[in-house]
Amino acid sequence: MVHMTTPPRRPTARSGPLFFALVLLAGVWVPRSAPATDFLLGDTVRAGIYVDPPVTISESYGGYSGLGVELWEIVAKRMRLNTEYVVFDTFNDMLQACGNGDIDIVIHIVGVSSKRASYLWYSFPWHMTSARIMTLESKTSSFWDEFQRFHHFRAYTIFGIIFTVMVVAMTLLRRKLEKDFPPDWKTGITLCMRDVVKALRSGKLNQTQLGWFGCLLSVLWMIFGVTASAYFTSSIASAMSSSTIQRRDLTGLAQLTGKTIAVVTGDANQQLLDDLGMRTVHYDTLDTCVQALLAGEVDAVVNTGSSLEWYDRAHPELPIRVVGDSFNPMPCGFATSRENVAFMDKVSVELIWLYETGKIEELRSRYISGR
Repeated sequence: MVHMTTPPRRPTARSGPLFFALVLLAGVWVPRSAPATDFLLGDTVRAGIYVDPPVTISESYGGYSGLGVELWEIVAKRMRLNTEYVVFDTFNDMLQACGNGDIDIVIHIVGVSSKRASYLWYSFPWHMTSARIMTLESKTSSFWDEFQRFHHFRAYTIFGIIFTVMVVAMTLLRRKLEKDFPPDWKTGITLCMRDVVKALRSGKLNQTQLGWFGCLLSVLWMIFGVTASAYFTSSIASAMSSSTIQRRDLTGLAQLTGKTIAVVTGDANQQLLDDLGMRTVHYDTLDTCVQALLAGEVDAVVNTGSSLEWYDRAHPELPIRVVGDSFNPMPCGFATSRENVAFMDKVSVELIWLYETGKIEELRSRYISGR
């Protein structure tokens, strides 16, 4: 069952004033360290994007779409601004470029954190995101699948060869030594096959008529019989157990303890996992995180729930799935450098209006809940 990120509730008469008061307070909880700049009508805004569906999607015709891109284009149209998109290979590079002033705004859901607030300025938090876990898909193997594993197949082949050689050798010896032994080969081999199976079950082979060689053969057969019986019993029990036991899923944050987790460099969830002492491996993109999971280099991937769900739906051929409940809820919005405070305040006004009118919820339903 796919869990979708729950859209934020539209403000009511009771919750609206308190909510927007908190938004306004967010603009003063970090000291402004640089003079504010602004954009005039008709100016071109350098908007940084990092392809990460469903927030930013690269279209086949060369343009971009997605929840964040479409929302920004509505805001830019209302503010009468032009947009020049600057594409980055990694999320972390985009944030650094924004902090350095190389771009004017980050068109993505940037999680609010104290570390980022030291060099970024946030817009109205128009999106609430949370993390999910991606693991390899659990599969239940059948008894026959387990029974055909290579080490069982090889062992049973060896036992079969020894059994066949023993039946043929006993048939030849008994035809030579026993006068009343059936002359018909079919009857003789069947009789010896029965005796070999009986000897296999009891671990005893009575061949005293062959002298010392017969005694040695009886000892060797006793060892073989005990070994074969023990292996047959354990292999069948193992196959039956494996066919009914599934691999334990990683369904929650607590179960990640001691596991190796792939995270995207610069993602807000990276800081959470590092603070909890989790064993993390950092990758540049979500795609490289998933490839590491498929290669067995990590046990799980932690990322934004909507991104993991989109990736899973876009790659139905891969043995991956998103599991467990969401965790680490975090308000998100657009971001800019701390020199563009006045510009971002105007963007926030437009975002608040779009939130009040239900346009943001409509976009969220189309790109996240409706998928």
